[in-house]
Amino acid sequence: MLLLDGDEQQVREVARGIAMEAGTALWADHVEILTAGFGLEMQQLLPQCRGMYVPRLTTATADLARVLIEVHQAQHEDGTEPLP
Repeated sequence: MLLLDGDEQQVREVARGIAMEAGTALWADHVEILTAGFGLEMQQLLPQCRGMYVPRLTTATADLARVLIEVHQAQHEDGTEPLP
């Protein structure tokens, strides 16, 4: 989670830039980006981006819980530690 301060336009621009970089960078090939309340346009601009958009933070909470369960289950199935 990242907290940005500023006017809405600046915050959206910075958050979008960070999300796009993390979602497309080769150094972050195991990263999945979840944006809450912004970022819908990223799917159209960068279809190869590893990003998901949700309209509200409450929706993101459910998605993050699902990811945590999957990681926990994967950890026990093959004995390896999952990526953070």
